[in-house]
Amino acid sequence: MQFLATSLNKKDGSFVVEGDEAFHIVRVLRKKPGDILRLFDGRGEILWGKITVAETGRIWGRLLESPPKNWSGERHYPFELHLYQALPKGQKWDWVLEKGCEIGFDLFVPLITSRVIAKLDPAQLALKQERWKRVLSAAVKQCGRAKAPELAPLMNFDQAVKALTRRQGVLTLFAWESELAPNAAKALGHLPSPPSSVAIFIGPEGGWSQEEVRLAQEAGFQMLSLGPYVLRTETAPLVAAGMAIALLVQ
Repeated sequence: MQFLATSLNKKDGSFVVEGDEAFHIVRVLRKKPGDILRLFDGRGEILWGKITVAETGRIWGRLLESPPKNWSGERHYPFELHLYQALPKGQKWDWVLEKGCEIGFDLFVPLITSRVIAKLDPAQLALKQERWKRVLSAAVKQCGRAKAPELAPLMNFDQAVKALTRRQGVLTLFAWESELAPNAAKALGHLPSPPSSVAIFIGPEGGWSQEEVRLAQEAGFQMLSLGPYVLRTETAPLVAAGMAIALLVQ
């Protein structure tokens, strides 16, 4: 397990952990001076430190010059993985953020599409965004990632399409429940060059509208079937990501 550090100072070799994180380390995990912690800053840095002072709301310590012998280093996919998903109703988006973080998504973009059921006023949205950040923070700690995924603001579908059509080196996969959509082997098996990032579009509970499918096709998105069965909206991004990882990571 790793812990979010308030400060990682490589110049003087010190670290600080404060607040709820320190409380959990001291009161729940019963860590004490001399114990070793795996620390991260949420921006890509992972370091190891030894506790020198442990208080309920604050921990001080010294950074180790080298990690433990069993630490193999941070691993990454050879491309970034981005999720553009129609905002699901209820707390399904929380589940997508948690599991998507574990599977390796680097960016989450909640979308408003023509058939989105979830309706949020600005006050509700602000509260939910704070909760979504907490969900991601907890998931990052649990799965051992050095860098926290980015959570983008709520975006309209057509805005997302226009933004992606201007980017180079992006493979955009558009999950589509149609017999016209090719399976993963056909869609991903013969790419001319590896992508720098993979963007996955997942529709709402009611599916994509014909107009949205048309816009995606005109933008050059790769249509993708996720199999013969209808998947729940919270299951679909994990299946799509698994397909992309299995076929694109050599």
